[in-house]
Amino acid sequence: MARLRSWRVLSVALFLGVFLIAASPALAATNYVVNSRQSATVFLPGAFACLYDPASDKVIYDPEALEYGYQSSSFPVLLDTGASGIMLSKSVSESLKIGTTGEKYSDYGITGTEEFNVSKPVGLRLAVASSSIYSFEMGDMLNIDWNHLEDLSSWIDSAVDNTENQTFYKSYGTFTTQVRKEDSQYAGMEVAYNVVGTPVLNKYVMHVKPNVYSYSTLIPTIAYLETELLSGMPTDLPSTGAVHIPLTYKNFVTSETSVTTGDNPLVPGVHVTYGGKSTTPSEWLFDTGASVTMMGTDLATEIGIPWQSEDPASVILVSGVGKDSTEITLSGYKVDCLIIPTADGGELTFANVIVYISTDGALPANLTGILGMNLFSQSIDYNDEFSIYYPTASAFSDWYIDHNGGELVLVMAVPEPSSFVLLAVGLSFFLLRRTIRRRRA
Repeated sequence: MARLRSWRVLSVALFLGVFLIAASPALAATNYVVNSRQSATVFLPGAFACLYDPASDKVIYDPEALEYGYQSSSFPVLLDTGASGIMLSKSVSESLKIGTTGEKYSDYGITGTEEFNVSKPVGLRLAVASSSIYSFEMGDMLNIDWNHLEDLSSWIDSAVDNTENQTFYKSYGTFTTQVRKEDSQYAGMEVAYNVVGTPVLNKYVMHVKPNVYSYSTLIPTIAYLETELLSGMPTDLPSTGAVHIPLTYKNFVTSETSVTTGDNPLVPGVHVTYGGKSTTPSEWLFDTGASVTMMGTDLATEIGIPWQSEDPASVILVSGVGKDSTEITLSGYKVDCLIIPTADGGELTFANVIVYISTDGALPANLTGILGMNLFSQSIDYNDEFSIYYPTASAFSDWYIDHNGGELVLVMAVPEPSSFVLLAVGLSFFLLRRTIRRRRA
């Protein structure tokens, strides 16, 4: 009889353990802590782009390049959720002879307000999944005679500039873009940024592999992460280690314009802790074009960061949209935690991270904070010139921005079980040991 009772207890213990493990995702919130994020990144989502004439559906080429016997039509772009429109650099618009309407458009960024020209409608094609170009290139590497650089050059041209082949370049529609009057200046050099923002990105699920990049540029120094635009969320996401973060969207364009614009994603409830104090939870912009994480002086003052009296932990030069297209200096301070609430009631915590402060006061559009890609991508120490050669890997293997579903999904590179699952396993083990001891007694 004692043996039968013992086996009943054992069966109940095992059943309870299995039930708690299976039910734990629905019964309890999961908290994640990410450490060792460095202050900045050059690893940003990107693609190759080309423009085409909507009337003829023909790709627009650089006419001067055609005179020298080669075709040039493609250029790298940032896929930037912080951009409300599509921005062409002065150098690209001039080389491709993009016509403008005569209208002026004002936009604001980290360095202030900037006036743009407005393009006539142009078609946009993107090779968004880097593998759509680079798998082709890797497949042809065996055919290259590495002793002849001309072969290598023609191989690159045939892949990257194969804009007529819509296997590589997919059409994403016709848009009216903002065109820079002057390109950015960084460390005394002209820097040509081209940006594809939310008018395109909001129509798709943006999938980024933050630890994989396939192309880089020296000026500007950007490693373009492997990125693709999906028609919907994948159905095979892991059951554990997938962090779901709610997103809201806001229209920051306040004036009438013919420029094609879209809403931008915000993460609600973000707060920062420093010295035992916590900021009021607020909405922060999720900005895939931002290399650093920033907050305004009001939040810094709220939690006692001595940004007016103490030397910063890091100083960085940043450039972007804004007055005179020049760079500005930001001061960074290490905070205890930056905390993002998750959809299941848990938290994603970035511990001991550097947050930069806009000492000019308010951030663009009176944002309270900007979540930069140093948190989600590979990261570097901006003040260590060799850091770019050994970046810290992202804590995530993949992430997805789902506009229609209103969420950001981060897949942990190494999923960790929740404390509730560990509790379930521990409880089962405890009951099993107790049963065995009773049997021995």
